[in-house]
Amino acid sequence: MTAAVSAALEALYTAFADAPRPTVIPHSPLKQLDTAPLLTKPLRALTDEDLSDYHFGVFNTITEDSFAYFLPRLVELTHDETSVLCTELIYQKVAQDGWQHWPMPRREAFQSYLDAVVASFAEEAQWDTADRVCGLGSLLDDLPERLNILLQDTAAACANLLTLHENDGGNSFWDKRSAGYTRYVAWLHSDAVFQRVLEIYSTRQ
Repeated sequence: MTAAVSAALEALYTAFADAPRPTVIPHSPLKQLDTAPLLTKPLRALTDEDLSDYHFGVFNTITEDSFAYFLPRLVELTHDETSVLCTELIYQKVAQDGWQHWPMPRREAFQSYLDAVVASFAEEAQWDTADRVCGLGSLLDDLPERLNILLQDTAAACANLLTLHENDGGNSFWDKRSAGYTRYVAWLHSDAVFQRVLEIYSTRQ
């Protein structure tokens, strides 16, 4: 994780510090959910195992009342290589929560986080580029324009662009009927991206 992403995560914790710790997590009686760790552990001590069922169920079989409290930790865990949580799903939950209508401090902190994530694509080769870009597709209407950062001549940008090229929009979390997916694929198959990919491959021969 880049220093900018790390700082943005800290700011996210600060912006959401007023979200109360839940005392109960209402959920469907048809679904099992171990709420003990969620209600007793310090937020930053929660593991992906603690939050796995929660991140799948919130807004579906779990009410959304507790989402603001857990959000900073959920987002932070997406940057942990060992985590099994789905980055795409967590970002989609944020979109489902209508993040652009959050109170200003929360909205600005999350926007700064997104800006840092996009900037990191040119600074750091990442193991989950295709997953993260898929998630960003549910959050950023201008994602293709922002992804032009990957056309830069840095080792990280080259590596991340090749990852997206080879994945070819195949992530299963994409809504392939959505305008966001259509815009992303149009960018991915654009002449500018095609030419840049050729340049990268030619330098590696």
